[in-house]
Amino acid sequence: MGSIRSMNYEQIGALLEEDGKIDEIIDNIPQVRTLPTEREMGLVQNKSLAEWNLSQEPKIEEAKRRLLSSYEEAVKVKEEVLSLKEKLDSLSEQRSLDTSSALLQAAAQAADDDSEVVAGCYLSGQIEVDQFLKEFIELKTLAHMRSVCSGTFGALVVADCYLSGQIEVDQFLKEFIELKTLAHM
Repeated sequence: MGSIRSMNYEQIGALLEEDGKIDEIIDNIPQVRTLPTEREMGLVQNKSLAEWNLSQEPKIEEAKRRLLSSYEEAVKVKEEVLSLKEKLDSLSEQRSLDTSSALLQAAAQAADDDSEVVAGCYLSGQIEVDQFLKEFIELKTLAHMRSVCSGTFGALVVADCYLSGQIEVDQFLKEFIELKTLAHM
């Protein structure tokens, strides 16, 4: 049967009266003929994609579990960091520069006193020469390092006082030079 476009009015009228011929024309259209094949291909593709999606589910669940675990760990670490920061801020507020300087000076003096005790033990014959030299040198080195740090820290405290306007220039220079001299002794 030819194309409907080439039919005249009477042929089209006769065609409308016969349902079988209309069905035949529709069935012969190339797009209609390929519909079942395309539908089958679509179903096969959908089934294949569905199977692949199902096969990925364990991997996705494992990835979600790891992500949740990592998130929970990150929250814990964040809370710990915030807690440590609060403690640090609290300690920083509690300990002033002056207090830290005084503690450092006391530690330097304590190490020096300990070295004198070791020297006394050696002079009284309580310890041998090798032990004396080892302990005395360690303690004197520690005392000297603490003394240098104490002097430098003290100079920083004085400089901070000057910069914050708590002392005048002449007092700053006097104390700074004095502390720097002590630090290098």
